[in-house]
Parts: sequence; C-alpha cells; structure tokens
Amino acid sequence: MLDWLKTLFNPPGPRYRIDPVAFILALVAAPLIVTALTFPIGGFSFFVLLFGAPLYLVIGTPLLVLHLRRNPGTFRSLMFLGFKAVAVLVIFWAATMRSDQWTSVLPALAAFSFGFGLAWTATFAGLYLLIRRRRQD
Repeated sequence: MLDWLKTLFNPPGPRYRIDPVAFILALVAAPLIVTALTFPIGGFSFFVLLFGAPLYLVIGTPLLVLHLRRNPGTFRSLMFLGFKAVAVLVIFWAATMRSDQWTSVLPALAAFSFGFGLAWTATFAGLYLLIRRRRQD
C-alpha cells in the first residue's frame, strides 16, 4: 500500500554517500555568502535572507538529500534541481494569489525569490562540491 513511500526514501539502484560536514556547511553558508555579496547593492538582501532562509531550509534540505542520495551530485544537476524547486514554488504562489494582489509588491517579491533561490542553490552546489572534493583528498 505504501510502496511508493518506501521507494521514495529507499530508492532502488545505486546510492551515493552524502558528506554530512560538506552538506551542512554548504547549506548554511550559501545564503549567508549570497547575502554578504549582495547587501551593498540595495540592502534588501538581509530581508530576503530573513524571510527566505526558513523556506530554503524546510523545502531545500529534503530535496537536496533525496537528490544527492540518488545522483552523484554534479553542479548542473543541483542547479537544475534548484531551478525546478523555485519555479514550482513561484508558480504555486502565483496561482494562489488573488487578482487584486497582482498590482502590489508581490510579483516583484516573487522575482527576487526566484533570483535569490537560484543564487543560493548555485552557491550551495559550488561549496558542497568543493568541500566534498577537499575532504576526500
């Protein structure tokens, strides 16, 4: 009855080991680095971090763990995973908005969320792969 759930959390085929130190360091450091680099541009990146990081951690962590258990974790695959996750969230958010909200600041916030989500994913992918490679050597 719940075979699909067993398959989701225990996938058939090759399994890959996730380096927990590299994963946690990259997961926490990625939003902080992007915020530090983009803060001088407008200062709003602190608020993006404040409101976006909990969603990034709650949704991104399980997606990244599931993906990295099934795949070797290349930069391209992690970026594509981030693109799909952020796109689904923005589409879901846009579909649930009322028509009078489209004239407010919410569409701009969705665009910033999309951009920062991709930047955080790119930074995570680069850091994770770099730290993992250095720890294996």
